[in-house]
Amino acid sequence: MAQNVAANTRGQELSGPEVDAPDSKRFRVQLDFSPSAYDRLQKIRELSDAKTNAEAVRNALRLYEWLLEQARGGFKVQATDGRTVRELVLV
Repeated sequence: MAQNVAANTRGQELSGPEVDAPDSKRFRVQLDFSPSAYDRLQKIRELSDAKTNAEAVRNALRLYEWLLEQARGGFKVQATDGRTVRELVLV
């Protein structure tokens, strides 16, 4: 499920309505997506009701970080509908 995405971090501070506190810093990251990866981002944005692509990416990063921490801690990440259990295997 790994996706190759080129990222260019320029370390630019951002200001504006997304700044959490006067002393918080933001960095601009430019991502190049293939058409299928961009479609996936739009689907995630729609499913999550994210207002912006940036919000969808930030939420996805938080979730991925949590998943990795759980796996590193020896936990199994599973989804169940009451009948079927699916286990997420991170590679």
